[in-house]
Parts: sequence; C-alpha cells; structure tokens
Amino acid sequence: EFPDRLRMVITSANMPRRFWEVNNEVVWVKDFPRATGAKPLQRVLASEFGSVFSHFLVQILQKCPLNRLEAWLSRSLCFDLTCDGARLVLSLPGEHLPARAR
Repeated sequence: EFPDRLRMVITSANMPRRFWEVNNEVVWVKDFPRATGAKPLQRVLASEFGSVFSHFLVQILQKCPLNRLEAWLSRSLCFDLTCDGARLVLSLPGEHLPARAR
C-alpha cells in the first residue's frame, strides 16, 4: 500500500519452469488508485473485480479473528478496485478432490 494507491500483485500457483520461459501470464501487477466519493461498498460490489476480490478475502480469512477480516475488507474499500479487461479467477488453497471438480 502506498499513500496514493494499492499495488496488487497476483501470481500463478502453477510455476513450472516452462511457464517462466514461455508464458507471460505468471505474474500480474496493477496499481489501484485511492477511491473518491461516498458509498465505498456499493462501488466495490459494482465492480466485478472488486466484488470477486472481496469474496476471496472473506474466503481466505474466514478462520482468522473477525477483526482481521474486517480490517482487510475495510482497507480494500479505500481503493477503486475497478479493473476493466481483467477477470480474477480464484484458486483457494487446500486439497481439491476430483469429485468436487465436476
């Protein structure tokens, strides 16, 4: 976090050597400016990227103390998470059973 922006860096969990040598989709970086105006929750939820990111925060922090989850969500509301042309595809940590993938 910077005074004027939030730098989000998202990496792929699939990091075989060929991805680094051939693909250019292993690391994604975007700076989101500080939000202006009222109704930050409505603004975040109106953005597909912001809505998915907020949902992801809830998923990965669900076992943390509630104040930590609230702090991260509140912090994310300070930024304009609008991101045209990018779609956040989540992959939650843990064991993924073949039956669940269907």
